[in-house]
Amino acid sequence: MKTVRPAVMIGALLTCVLTLAACTATGDGPSHGADSTQPPKELLDTSTVLFPLETLNEQVIENQKAEFFTHRVDIEPLTVTATVSAEVYSGPGATFAIVDILLTGDAVVVDAQLAHWYRIANNGGYVSALRVTPAGSGGEAGPPDGVIWTTTVTNAGSDAAVDACSGGLTSFTDIWLDTGEPFWAVHSYCGGDAILELDIGQVISVDGAHYAVVSVNDAPLFGSTNNMEGMEGDAFLYTDIITADTARLVGLTETH
Repeated sequence: MKTVRPAVMIGALLTCVLTLAACTATGDGPSHGADSTQPPKELLDTSTVLFPLETLNEQVIENQKAEFFTHRVDIEPLTVTATVSAEVYSGPGATFAIVDILLTGDAVVVDAQLAHWYRIANNGGYVSALRVTPAGSGGEAGPPDGVIWTTTVTNAGSDAAVDACSGGLTSFTDIWLDTGEPFWAVHSYCGGDAILELDIGQVISVDGAHYAVVSVNDAPLFGSTNNMEGMEGDAFLYTDIITADTARLVGLTETH
């Protein structure tokens, strides 16, 4: 397991993907279209780059949520039981309105899944799969192997790939760490809110490989890779917390 000592270059994700607007080349930040007269990327010190919150575009967010919805799949009706008190939302994410609350032990039938969200058959609300378990499985949270969240890497690229809300993680290619660990990003309103529920010691599955959570750090929403300094991990997760103007970084180490 490694401890991050970030390079000075910050990728577009931590500086402009969450502005939800096109990044533009300036003397203060990175550019995807830099000309040959610019210094090499590793020499650009962007550790203080911050983008104003005024650039957030609510309509773009709504469009991305709509794209996320297209990845919902119907499943065979399944009875699940709440392992803890669980909010039921009008859509697949905590940014939607709360329409109901399941108490510990309450059972409901679900008939569709989108990322880690189940759709409840009788009212169309959504409940997090991290807070329920299939009925008859002994009431333990998560599957028998202890994995509390299963996800996949569905695309790769920079800010546009994250904005595609492809139903899984983006292998983000515009981030440079000194040891080259995988860096997986997803908007919180496109399934990334599962990252907000992770605690040190829990286990998740990414593309079939199991990872333990070994470090967690909240950073400014438009921060830099300097916010990862000292974090442990062989891979990293990133999501935004728009309502709190912060971001969540999670360090992982592969278990088997």
